[in-house]
Amino acid sequence: MNELLSYINSQYQMKLTKIKSINHSTYQALTQNNQKLAIKIRASQESLLKEVFLYSYLLDQGIPVPTVYYSMNGAVIPFHNEWISIYSWVDGSPIFHHTSYLHTNIFYKYGVWLSRLHKALASLEMPLSESNFLFQVEQWALPVFEKHFDKKQMQTFNQIRATWNSLEDNYHALPSQIIHRDFHPRNVLLKEEQLVSYLDFELSLMGVRIFDICYFLSAVLKESFTQLTSSQEWEEIFVQFLSGYQQSTPFTEVEIQSILPILETIQSLFLANYLGKHDNIQAEKHWHILNYLSHSKSFFSSTLPPKII
Repeated sequence: MNELLSYINSQYQMKLTKIKSINHSTYQALTQNNQKLAIKIRASQESLLKEVFLYSYLLDQGIPVPTVYYSMNGAVIPFHNEWISIYSWVDGSPIFHHTSYLHTNIFYKYGVWLSRLHKALASLEMPLSESNFLFQVEQWALPVFEKHFDKKQMQTFNQIRATWNSLEDNYHALPSQIIHRDFHPRNVLLKEEQLVSYLDFELSLMGVRIFDICYFLSAVLKESFTQLTSSQEWEEIFVQFLSGYQQSTPFTEVEIQSILPILETIQSLFLANYLGKHDNIQAEKHWHILNYLSHSKSFFSSTLPPKII
């Protein structure tokens, strides 16, 4: 840690006095003026350069994100075989640190906030790789399932997968743009139920915008299996969130039809990831979520539309 502190002090025109680890690759630092900073150390220079560019662009658009700190050699500098970037520390907390969130319209606000972010990103022309998560399911997740599932589980998954035909047929008709790609509640900081900052754009790429919507709802659904008391509460959140988003960004008909199958494909990717890691507890949770979604078609058919649109 002392080596990292000394190296940063030699590269930036500021004096750090303390560094503590937040996780294996993110740190909080304190300057001699008691200013907090966030330090990221990553293997990929490209992902940090992308995030730095997006932060700078979004700040110019009035979107709340951390401020980038530049060294004497740029915003991203080498450290051993990895790369460093430094940002302002944002004081705030994600929604699941707020125990009263279920009794507010906070998820309507989340929908509004994602819509605003998408509008800002939609006007940006930036060469980014494209993502097709259906391809990931076919090429990566399926072999994992074939290795780990028993015959009954594989039959159940294939029955779920058979309902994705309309998504496969209409995928290229879905509105596409630069998306966050990791838009879950822990990457949105709040203070007193107001947006403070969006975080972590390292995974941003060109993709269908409905992915961010479904990814957020998937993350909340996962929390629902531990923190919420019933699926009805998630369904209420679902309605709030989509209503907030479509306040200023109406969904297309193809997007409406794609919400359930995209939720299911995202859960399939989570499930394959945990099976591959031999994390049976998390894998079982996502298997239950996937089955819950496949048995909730009546909720989706009654909600999309007329409640949302």
